[in-house]
Amino acid sequence: MSRVASRAAVVPVEARRAFSRLVRSGKMTASGLKQAVARLEMHKASWVEVLLSDRVREIAETLPEQYGLKTLDSFPLAAALLWCKEPPARAALRLL
Repeated sequence: MSRVASRAAVVPVEARRAFSRLVRSGKMTASGLKQAVARLEMHKASWVEVLLSDRVREIAETLPEQYGLKTLDSFPLAAALLWCKEPPARAALRLL
């Protein structure tokens, strides 16, 4: 069964940055980095990419003030909300 997830264009870049930070801190090996990147690439094939649009930006602009999100965290969430056409549930956002 194929998983479909919405993502903003920054998600793979952010993931790669996080992987690199783990390698630099010694919490991930070079081999682990290769595995993480391979898994990321595998999952990217089934993602639906929601391109940055005026509507995604409009939604993203409201999220830091409403929920205390960082700038780059707001765009993937805005893309997901636009993709699923639902408002955020407060309980789900408490997990962020």
